Amino acid sequence: MTPHSNAEESAVYPAIDKAVPKEADETKDGAAEHHHVAEMMQQLLSEPADAPGADGIIAAMIGELRHHIEEEEQDILPEYADAVDADELDRVGRAFAAAKEQERVKGGYGDWPHPDVIDLTAEQLQTRAQAFDVEGRSAMTKDQLVRALR
Repeated sequence: MTPHSNAEESAVYPAIDKAVPKEADETKDGAAEHHHVAEMMQQLLSEPADAPGADGIIAAMIGELRHHIEEEEQDILPEYADAVDADELDRVGRAFAAAKEQERVKGGYGDWPHPDVIDLTAEQLQTRAQAFDVEGRSAMTKDQLVRALR
C-alpha cells in the first residue's frame, strides 16, 4: 500500500489538482486517508496478530480503503479523465507506474504477484503468464496478457 499511496500523491494528485482545481480538497482528503490507513497498518503490525482489537483495526482499514477507492473511482478520477486528453492520461499513468516501482524498490518491498505489467515486453509477459499458469497464454496478444496479469 505504501508504494501505491506515495506514487499517487506524487504523480496523480498534483495532475488532478492542476487539471481540476475544484478537486484539490478531495485529493488532500485522499492523502489524509492514505496516512490514516498507514497508521492503522503500523498499529496492527506492532502487536501480535491475535491481540485484542486487531480485528477492529482490520475492519476499520477495510472501511477506510473501500471509502477511499469508491470516492476516487466514482468522483475524482472520472472528473480528471473528462478534463484531460488521452495523452495526458497515459503520461500520468506511466508516471504513476514508474513512481510506484521506485517507491517499491526504495522501500525494500518485495515484488508482488501482479505488478504493473504495461511496460513489459511480450516475452516477459509470456514468462509471467507461464509462472502464474494463465490459461491460453500462448495465443494471447500483448494487450490480453497485460489484462490477464493485472
